[in-house]
Amino acid sequence: MRESVMNVALLGLSTFTGLCAAASGCAPSLPPRPTVVPFPYNHGKHHAISPPRTKTCYVHAFGNGQDDSQTIFSAAKACNNGGTVALLDPEYIIGQALDLTFLQSVDFIIQGEIRFTEDINYWVQASFKYAYQGASLFWQFGGVDVNVYGGGVINGNGQVWWDRMVTNTTLQRPILVGVIGLQGGMFSDLSLSNPPNWFHFVANSSDLIFDKMTMTALSNDSNAAKNSGESKRNSHMEEKSRLTDLEDGWDLYRSDAIVIQNSYISNDDDCVSFKPNSTNVVVQNLRCTGSHGISVGSLGQYLGETDIAGKFTSLTARGENKRLMIQKRIFTSTTPL
Repeated sequence: MRESVMNVALLGLSTFTGLCAAASGCAPSLPPRPTVVPFPYNHGKHHAISPPRTKTCYVHAFGNGQDDSQTIFSAAKACNNGGTVALLDPEYIIGQALDLTFLQSVDFIIQGEIRFTEDINYWVQASFKYAYQGASLFWQFGGVDVNVYGGGVINGNGQVWWDRMVTNTTLQRPILVGVIGLQGGMFSDLSLSNPPNWFHFVANSSDLIFDKMTMTALSNDSNAAKNSGESKRNSHMEEKSRLTDLEDGWDLYRSDAIVIQNSYISNDDDCVSFKPNSTNVVVQNLRCTGSHGISVGSLGQYLGETDIAGKFTSLTARGENKRLMIQKRIFTSTTPL
């Protein structure tokens, strides 16, 4: 059984193109980091501006369907503390769970497509598990001052999971992007495609901006995309080209000072869901297609837990089913993250 890529030995620098000083001319030029600011509204808290990065790790994909997980992990280690990890090849394959919660002042430029493998048995065992609502993650970003951008694609290969759910409705499926304990940074100009479960799970994080994100989940057969074991809820959903069934865009949990803006989400559950203890959140200029819209959800889910959700300084979204929905549930168990 392959392990998660957390504390394994680093690969040598020869496994990626090289470690270059900024502006040294030793490798291809990089797109500038986008200047992303909350607009027109903000939450009133200071947003830290990342300093320039001083070194770059250019990651070379192995190709031919080979796993690039450890190469990416090695580049993140080598360019931690002030560098940029550049993923410029057309496709990278991730076949091992990546723990990137150690990051300090790092940019990731994704220009190609990152694709997670279809090895359900491996991911069920090795994905990062959290007690809250049974969340599991392919990979997780955390630390301080992290920016991820570049115009590329993150593809969760959700179809194999949705097909498997026909015979296993309790299958624990990974969330596409995990942001766990990240303080400061942004995710911008990325396309997220076919997550097995939610698109984002943001927990114990603060001072983040999500900008110009395009998120779609589309089944290519009769087994609809979904993020729970529930079946289709009504015949209307059959008529919507098998778009998402219960695919959340962003789920925010125990997080503060979050801005989500200028993005497109095509799904059939919550566009943005404020889970317990989410505060100072701005949501603006979203296009939510086919979804519930904005939800304040799952409050009071665990006995003995005190939940709050508030200080939403702006809620602006466009879409055929836009709404603000407040959910309260009572369960009998308690949970940490």
